[in-house]
Amino acid sequence: MKWMKKRKHGATELFQFKGKKVYQEDTLFEPETISSWKEKGQIVSDTNVERMVSGRAPIGVDCRPIILYPITQEQNGPIVEVLYSFYQEKNSVTYIHQNTNFIRKVFF
Repeated sequence: MKWMKKRKHGATELFQFKGKKVYQEDTLFEPETISSWKEKGQIVSDTNVERMVSGRAPIGVDCRPIILYPITQEQNGPIVEVLYSFYQEKNSVTYIHQNTNFIRKVFF
């Protein structure tokens, strides 16, 4: 896919998608796993690859959809693919905090 630039970055792969950095881990889901979803009022059963082609998140090894999780609180900051179970287990939101204050202060 020409629009994706791929670079190896540690245990995850870093992609550029529409100018946004996306960290991807290949062990989160199996491309050939079969699942069902509703499309135009009908039940469709197909692989994770077909789910992604239709614009849906693939089903992870925890039998839940993969979540795109922001790493920072910046609008255009990088995101990482995580299992739904990882996202659900977090009691508080985990971000990498930078030295920048992102709160706009309004003076009266």
